[in-house]
Amino acid sequence: MSVALIGVALLAILPALHPDAPMRVVAACTILSADLEAAQSLTLAGPSDPTVVRFEDDGSGYFLALASDPDTPITKPYSSEPFRVVFGEGDHGSLEGLTLEVVQLSGTELAFTALGRLVQSDDVWIRVSGAEDELGVHVRAATGSVSIVQASAIPSGGPQPVGGGGPQPISL
Repeated sequence: MSVALIGVALLAILPALHPDAPMRVVAACTILSADLEAAQSLTLAGPSDPTVVRFEDDGSGYFLALASDPDTPITKPYSSEPFRVVFGEGDHGSLEGLTLEVVQLSGTELAFTALGRLVQSDDVWIRVSGAEDELGVHVRAATGSVSIVQASAIPSGGPQPVGGGGPQPISL
């Protein structure tokens, strides 16, 4: 009887210890979207030294930096910590095992213009993947708008046709 009660207690506790896998991917996409929009807003506020998003080569995360010093993360406006997101570390410890794959980005740096558009002429797509789940983040080049999309909407790479309706954002 005691073993059965312990088993039931463990079944109740384990989901709280390991967030649901799909929700981890949704959380990572939401954080990434907010940080992309933060970089865009910071660029609009200080266009003489735009804020860029630098993606780690291994897909483990990214950081925000100034264009004048792209290798050094800026400080978060609400703390004295660097504006860096690494899946599985610090505040993002619950996102361990997730990876980013950036599609249609020239290099590892995403930047916005003083008007909020992407510097490059092609849309940028970022696939966020876990063991079994994946979603995407889409940044439109012409407007700089950021949306979370189904991973199936992400192109495999290379130039894509301009215009058209494009992928529809998903509701979370």
